[in-house]
Amino acid sequence: MQRLGVSAVKLNLKYSILRMTGKELFEYYLSKRDFSSSEEDQYAQNLMTIWTNLRDEIYALLEKAESTGKRLGIRTFPSDLLIDEINVSDIIFE
Repeated sequence: MQRLGVSAVKLNLKYSILRMTGKELFEYYLSKRDFSSSEEDQYAQNLMTIWTNLRDEIYALLEKAESTGKRLGIRTFPSDLLIDEINVSDIIFE
């Protein structure tokens, strides 16, 4: 049996992620939510916020972000503006 080095395992994981559907990507990133405030945890929390507002529309956005090597984010709003919902137009690719 051949042993893969760490970089080969990461490459294989990246290839697997690129082949995931939007829903699978959402579930994969959401599984990283561990309340540690790590970068992965914060991204999972951000995705949950986006999903709460957009529901199924997030899946196509996740596929696009993954194919371009970016992550989804929420645009910043002026501090004096009270926002109670997020629309697709508020999503940015970082």
